[in-house]
Amino acid sequence: MVYLFNNQVSLAQTPQLDAFGRLRVSQPQTLFDSQQRFGLDRSFVSNTASGGTITYIPTQSSANLTVVNTTGSYAARETRYIFKYQPGKSQLALFSFVMAPLSSGNLRQLVGYYGSDNGYFLQLSDQLYICERSNVSGTVTHSNVAQSSWNGDTLLGTGASGYTLDITKSQLFFMDIEWLGVGSVRTGFVINGQFIVAHTFHHSNLVSRAYITTACLPVRYEIQALSASAPATSNLTQICCTVVSEAGYNEPLGLFSNAVALTTTLNTWVPTISLRLDPTRLDAISLVRQVDIALTSAGSGTIQWALWSSSNVSGGSSWTSPPQNGSIQVSTGGTMNVASSWQVASGLLTLSGGNTVASTLVELGNYTSQIGRDSFAKVSDVMTLAVYSLANTPSGYALISWQEIL
Repeated sequence: MVYLFNNQVSLAQTPQLDAFGRLRVSQPQTLFDSQQRFGLDRSFVSNTASGGTITYIPTQSSANLTVVNTTGSYAARETRYIFKYQPGKSQLALFSFVMAPLSSGNLRQLVGYYGSDNGYFLQLSDQLYICERSNVSGTVTHSNVAQSSWNGDTLLGTGASGYTLDITKSQLFFMDIEWLGVGSVRTGFVINGQFIVAHTFHHSNLVSRAYITTACLPVRYEIQALSASAPATSNLTQICCTVVSEAGYNEPLGLFSNAVALTTTLNTWVPTISLRLDPTRLDAISLVRQVDIALTSAGSGTIQWALWSSSNVSGGSSWTSPPQNGSIQVSTGGTMNVASSWQVASGLLTLSGGNTVASTLVELGNYTSQIGRDSFAKVSDVMTLAVYSLANTPSGYALISWQEIL
């Protein structure tokens, strides 16, 4: 609704305004997106139990999270990465999916922007809920709001939109978050191109502390059989999702770094420096920002260098925290199995006639250079800078720099 006050136009609270009341005209910055065109997105970690399975549906670019009628049968997928929230910016997240039909409390399905301690999600169990999960008290608590009690459009056919939600059909669930420790969180659905606010969690002037511990959270899909009376098989289909910082994102300054002397081996990947999250800070956000390689030996030679994510390195030095007391542990050397790893960035260096040749890669920056983790197994991924000699075995130095967002 539009109001006119003293010849100035004012918009009522609508989805055309972001979480801080600004008209949505600014350029958003995508922090993460997932579209599974050719296989299960490796940005997600999968977890199953008691007959649960996760399979890829190539014709639908989707993943089927399937459970059976065994109590505790479970299937879940959560992003390796935590997504940056910047105070003063509206954090918008959207998720597409198809849920299995309601099963009278025998089945629980969740989709949203949340982890084990904090976040927001849609839940279908004995009925449909929009939920807030918070650990600000030191104990995880839930505020589960049933569909009939949503304070926006209940989508029961009598709301402003006139729509009746069919949760067994494909849905696009959204939320935008005004955090700063306080503020509001709007949740709802996009139907026929229209953002429909279903329920808003208000906190300002109502609570005496932050409402969730952090708005830096992962994306998660999960389904669980709560009893043997669940259907023989039930599928939650994960389609697409994205996390967006509205009005852009300004990166903080400051880098941590570690440098070592390197040696090379012909036709073998040799790890130089490996990074992982401190086991006590698995939800920290740390991104590799810069790689420097300098070849300094006499003679000639050519190497390939690469930054490997989820690297499998053994036999390196003991993991030590950097002197800056950050969130990253460092190890050097060792041997590497590349079969389970993937390259984030790579390049070639050639040394000729004993001249020093240096290469610098800067501003990797997006979530693919973030050091991820498996929240189910409670272990960090390992990010490794490694070198591979293609001709001769030149020596030199390697440096890796990273940024700790939070």
